[in-house]
Parts: sequence; structure tokens; C-alpha cells
Amino acid sequence: MTQKDLKKFALPDAPGVYLFKKGKGILYIGKATSLKDRVKSYFSIDLLATRGPRIVDAATKERMRQILKEIQTGKFTREWVKEYATGRKNYHRLLKAGENHPIEKVGTKLRALMPWMKKKNKSIKGVQAAFQA
Repeated sequence: MTQKDLKKFALPDAPGVYLFKKGKGILYIGKATSLKDRVKSYFSIDLLATRGPRIVDAATKERMRQILKEIQTGKFTREWVKEYATGRKNYHRLLKAGENHPIEKVGTKLRALMPWMKKKNKSIKGVQAAFQA
């Protein structure tokens, strides 16, 4: 697929989660403040040719297949329902660990240098708040 091919899709300039598949296998799962910009960024020839194979190797693809299987069989849903019913302790622990990860400090500093990101960040915080409720 090329950037030109992407014009066929109505990708929103809004936050979301995306999944790249090849056949029945998952190549990548990610989230973005702008689906349109994020997906478009993956279709740079240089990025695909020089970095893609180093990022998504056979072991990564196998782990993604296992996660997809957990989603398709309902295992993930059962685990999440149980997690929710028991107070979401693990979820809150993981959320807190993510907030305290060093990459978040770097991200905060970088976003402060990009005033155009403030609108998009508000959208993401709203999505996060909805999941924390």
C-alpha cells in the first residue's frame, strides 16, 4: 500500500486504535492522537524498507498472533470482565506504571514545544478519562 492508496480510506483526524494485518496475521497494533496522520506515517518508503523488518520480526508477529487469538476466543474479554468486577486493581497499577514511565516525561516536554498538539492531547485525555471512570 502507498500513501496514494490511503486516500481511498476515510481515516479520521481523531484519536483511535489501529491494527495492521497481513493475511490472518497481525503486523502491528497501536494508538494515535490522529489516526490519519499515524497511519499515513507508516507508508513512507524509507520507513517500510529500512526500519519495518527490524521492528516487527518473527517473534513479534508470533506474540501478536497469540494476542489476536485471545481476543478472538473471548479470553481477553473474560479477563477484562473479571478485572472490572474485582475493582480493576491490575488495570490501575498498569495505568500508573505507564504514567510514570520515563517516555511520558519526554513526551510531556516534547508536547510543550508543539502548541498545535494541545487540541489533540485534550481529545486523548478525554478518551483516557472515559476508560478510567
